[in-house]
Amino acid sequence: MLTGEHGHKSECGVNSDCFAGVKTDTKLLVKKHYGICATHYKLIHFYCDIDAWELYDLKNGPTKMDNLIHDKRYSGRIQKLNYGICR
Repeated sequence: MLTGEHGHKSECGVNSDCFAGVKTDTKLLVKKHYGICATHYKLIHFYCDIDAWELYDLKNGPTKMDNLIHDKRYSGRIQKLNYGICR
């Protein structure tokens, strides 16, 4: 089950979806996480027994296969998205 707010306008001026929770399936187990989707980006934080961040460019990588969290070109975008999560 995923829970959260949808269609929320963040303070940084972008339409975003916030989500949190655990999604389980008989074939798939996803760690506890929360995050934010804004325009073309998704920032996710996995927590509890791990501490991992993921960033995806949904416009240029719609299959979400390339985690860009360590790409320095996205550091400004990460800060803006993280501000949207933490407020």
